[in-house]
Amino acid sequence: MERSTSNYTNQTSPSPNPVTTTTRRESNSIFSASDDNVIMKQVVDTHHPDGTDIGVDPLVNMVEEILRRASINATIDKDSTSALAHADIAKMEAKSRQNNLVLMLNVFSHTIDKLAREMSFKTLSTAVDPHTRVISLLHTVGNYDWDAKMALILAAFALNYGEFRVLAQIYSSNQLAIPLEPKSRFGALNRLIHLVLELTQCIIQFKKLPSRYGMLSSATESWEAYTLVLKINHLLEFLRKQLEECRRLIEERKEMEVRNSFNQLFDTVHIDNMKILKILLNSRDDPLPLFDGSTNRRVSLEVLRRRNVLLLISGLGISRDELSILEQIYIESRIQGSRIDALYDLVWLPIVDPYDEYTDALDRQFEDLKHSMPWYSVDHPSNIDNAIKKSIGDRWHFRSKPILVVLDPQGRELSPNALHMMWIWGSTAFPFTIAREEALWRDETWRLELLVGGMDPTILMWITLTGFANLRSLQGPWQLLHASH
Repeated sequence: MERSTSNYTNQTSPSPNPVTTTTRRESNSIFSASDDNVIMKQVVDTHHPDGTDIGVDPLVNMVEEILRRASINATIDKDSTSALAHADIAKMEAKSRQNNLVLMLNVFSHTIDKLAREMSFKTLSTAVDPHTRVISLLHTVGNYDWDAKMALILAAFALNYGEFRVLAQIYSSNQLAIPLEPKSRFGALNRLIHLVLELTQCIIQFKKLPSRYGMLSSATESWEAYTLVLKINHLLEFLRKQLEECRRLIEERKEMEVRNSFNQLFDTVHIDNMKILKILLNSRDDPLPLFDGSTNRRVSLEVLRRRNVLLLISGLGISRDELSILEQIYIESRIQGSRIDALYDLVWLPIVDPYDEYTDALDRQFEDLKHSMPWYSVDHPSNIDNAIKKSIGDRWHFRSKPILVVLDPQGRELSPNALHMMWIWGSTAFPFTIAREEALWRDETWRLELLVGGMDPTILMWITLTGFANLRSLQGPWQLLHASH
């Protein structure tokens, strides 16, 4: 049965989904199972049998014979139909069968002629879609049982098709006539007719099954159950895709909200640093989101409340040499007094690309780094939300090289990256503000000790003398160059 796309969509397609164009196309496809229910309901609504039981075999046999004779090259092969159908065709010449057929044609000739005219008229009209045509035909035979409906509509089609084939043969024998249709089109039509005839015979045979054994109802129930399973599977698959798509869109919108509000966090006055640290370090609401490298124990965010916090943000590929230098500076800052008396606390934020698979090898690499650090670390990379990772990149321009963000006890940003200050001055640069950096540069004298601080005095003297000797060796050429000007 052919369906009109426009009419069918207007009646039964689900309301537009706001997700994506692809999802809308998928929803139309997936909901075809649900659309079939709508069509089935429209068909069933035309069914109002009056209880009259009609033996349709003579009519169907006559239709088969008409269509077989009308088909080009007898495409409908006698051997392809059921044995019962051929037996019935062979008996058509019997007088009793002919009498039954004549009686049936007298009874149903008006209905068949009405169906044939309705088919012809609505087929020629482009304003009526195929689905509406079929529903209209079913209304015409609404008082008959299903096998009788098939037989009567098929008979009306055979009447029209037989007349059409007669005209086609007249045109084919007239050399001046324009061919109606190519034979390839008739071949496809003949195959379709063949399938419809087999379907009709199948429906008739179902009707003939003894009702007392309940086989018909069992077969119907099995088919309905199988169809229901297919529809539920289609619906389940569709809902799974929709759920996944909705989750993706929700994550995108949440991420956008977080990224838009991230900067506002640092423009707002807070009584302490807990709100900002929770967003940065504990998106999963873990009660113990930190790992204390000095005790190898997990701890809560409370250890950082109202503390100056340095956030070491890096990937898992951070240099061991950099960590070694940073560790030395960190330990030196704690030689005087306890951790409570220290100027600041350091926390490592491991940033793992959300698009990379977090493998066992990466996890081992993370654990090795975490246990090698004497300061605090985020207990697991998954504690840092993907939206926060992108917000860190937005605000502090983190890409791959480590950065050191400094926050004061109220969570205010003192420095977006104090790593260079840490390398030059160590903890002396605390609180790592721009003002502190400018003051340190003003107090510094440009001498060699700035670059080789902590070096053995003998080596320093050797470098100084060597440099002086090199300058003396350049004095001659320099004087000549100066004299030339």
